[in-house]
Amino acid sequence: MTKTVREHIIQALAEGSFVSGQTLGDELSISRTAISKHIKALNAMGLDIYSVTGKGYKLSEPLNLLSKRRIAESLANSDDLYDIEVHSLIDSTNSYLMRRLPNQLSQGQVCLAEYQSLGRGRRGRQWISPFGSQIYLSIYWYLEQGLSAAMGLSLVAALAVSDAIYELSNIQVQLKWPNDIYLDGVKLGRYINRS
Repeated sequence: MTKTVREHIIQALAEGSFVSGQTLGDELSISRTAISKHIKALNAMGLDIYSVTGKGYKLSEPLNLLSKRRIAESLANSDDLYDIEVHSLIDSTNSYLMRRLPNQLSQGQVCLAEYQSLGRGRRGRQWISPFGSQIYLSIYWYLEQGLSAAMGLSLVAALAVSDAIYELSNIQVQLKWPNDIYLDGVKLGRYINRS
């Protein structure tokens, strides 16, 4: 229920207009006090939501949320077929796919999220995942040859991301072994392979 309520609030606020707490409460059949608690939780996730008495809640900037439809449209000319799921809020994209093993996944299944509450980095470290500020993505790919077939995948993925950034923006990023992506000395991301 909590996830559904927060996703509804995010969708309602995404355009950047004021939304009344009473209206949100009526739509969700919960009190304005409950709405206020959910707003505080969303602020803690990295969303900058403020309130004005008599007007309601508003994001400081409109959100361009991930859209399964827009992603599918952009891949329409691709020869590859992917089953894509998009979540506003999730515990972990990787854990989500792992819970669906072995029978509920197809080759190339992709899980994208705007926010992860329990993302994991290397060696079990917590992965800080502020809302909408990074790409949180996991993909399922079964390798018949086992884990040895994935050797070098981190480096190849980092090179592919580097090439895509250059193609889309004409910006050359740097790579640091084994898979960190940097721009002007600032780390932009890392590909994590959890086989």
